[in-house]
Amino acid sequence: MSKRLISVIVPTRDRPDTLRQALASIRALEADDITFEILVGDNGSDPESRKVASDFGAIHIPVSDKGAAAARNAGLKAATGEFLAFLDDDDIWLPSHVRRHLEILDANPEIEAVLAQVIAVDNDLRELDEPWPVRAPTEPDALVKAMLGGYYPQIGATIVRASVREAVGLFDLALLGDQDWDWQLRVARRRKVSYLKLPCVLFRQRPPGSYDALRLRRLGFARKVFLRHALP
Repeated sequence: MSKRLISVIVPTRDRPDTLRQALASIRALEADDITFEILVGDNGSDPESRKVASDFGAIHIPVSDKGAAAARNAGLKAATGEFLAFLDDDDIWLPSHVRRHLEILDANPEIEAVLAQVIAVDNDLRELDEPWPVRAPTEPDALVKAMLGGYYPQIGATIVRASVREAVGLFDLALLGDQDWDWQLRVARRRKVSYLKLPCVLFRQRPPGSYDALRLRRLGFARKVFLRHALP
């Protein structure tokens, strides 16, 4: 059996220590059936990030534009895999990730993307809550409504067919926040998405007090994304 090639897009910016953990968690899932093309889009300035990428056989792509959208787009453009997956540089893939997604995609040729659960953890990877979301709608229209009503799928738990790149385009560079929500809404609005109730990612939370400030800075971007997708 030939190996399936999955392109994994990892944006990074000056966090080589967590980047190392992230890339290690990706490589840990490789076996006789799957191999990963890891594409690290780097719009930081720390030279250690390039070394970390090299240590894990990843393709390091310097990015001059600011923002995770630019870093993700660099990976999207370079990807050659049959499927596209994602992981932020401070998160961790769990061993349960990938294969159940592929089972759904293989069994349902009409499905373009599979979303799954994440587990919120602190900086030391201690679990903070139960897998999230506890439940999600499975009907396409209901899923889009849920995503506009408070369900923000964590992109690290999403796998899509490579054809989705051509269907919905790249991440919006104008969105310095919530560009992943916007991109996944574009995918979901095609009504070809499935939800998998399985925890697949350890999702690092920011220290107490810092998240509110971050959301406040991103409020304008969130409003723009909501209006873009909520209005006819």
